[in-house]
Amino acid sequence: MKKINNPFPINVVSGKTYFWCACGKSKNQPFCDGSHKNSKFNPVKFECSDTTKVFFCGCKKTSNPPFCDGSHKKLIFNLLDIPWHMPNIEKQTQLLIKYFLSKADIVTVISFKVKKDLEKFTSIKTHVIYNPRRDVYHDNNIKKDDSFLFVGRANDPVKRINLVYESLLKIDNGLKNLKVCGEQNPGFGTYLGYVSNNELNKLYNASKYVLLTSKNEGIGLPMIEAMICGSIPILCSDNETAKEFSPENFICDPNPQSIVKKINNLNKNYSEERKKAIDLGKKYEKMFDKINIVKNILNLKK
Repeated sequence: MKKINNPFPINVVSGKTYFWCACGKSKNQPFCDGSHKNSKFNPVKFECSDTTKVFFCGCKKTSNPPFCDGSHKKLIFNLLDIPWHMPNIEKQTQLLIKYFLSKADIVTVISFKVKKDLEKFTSIKTHVIYNPRRDVYHDNNIKKDDSFLFVGRANDPVKRINLVYESLLKIDNGLKNLKVCGEQNPGFGTYLGYVSNNELNKLYNASKYVLLTSKNEGIGLPMIEAMICGSIPILCSDNETAKEFSPENFICDPNPQSIVKKINNLNKNYSEERKKAIDLGKKYEKMFDKINIVKNILNLKK
């Protein structure tokens, strides 16, 4: 019989007696039809004193039979990342699993990289559900300039903003053409602070390159958003999610020399390389759309 997760709203009549199915096998849910015979289950008698609406339990997990107590609701735990750079991260992850993930009905992660990381600690089943992107899109009416863009927490050591600084020092007007968005000012380039989705969309579309020098990301949505908007992300080879979502041509070693060399090589055939970003962006625009992601989450709860 198909599993039932939702309660049954029933208009009951004062003075009438109802027998709630406890075994889950009745074809007359939520009421008993005798299917429990020769089993350990017995129906629960309910004598109604008022004419009203009652929510009878459908999942059979209630601790207050025959009434629904919310036990049918599924707890979803969404793991964004395992930040390997943090002290005692192995112990912290084990505690997270013991006290939270093990108690969840469903565990989701935001990339296959995070799924792989979590599998080092537990065999708990996980589902990859991507984080939603911001409302950005490719706009052909916005012309490219020679600017570089950095989006994120500039002073987070994982982001390695020093690689951006040291690389752009080696490029003519590199620092002058850098724009930085986010909560932290690195002290160089043009710092814009937080910007609206509309403004961010313009920046992505106008920028030639988005510099993403992180050594570890759960996903790194600026990488995805850059390609959606037709900008090329520059990524580092020790960032596993870069390999999951980006063409190899956009990835280089995490040092200024390699980053500058990568930019110079991409500049030689920029239009063709940018087309790779745009083509992937069309795929990611749908994959990371908030409506599709909500649908994926709701499908897990069925």
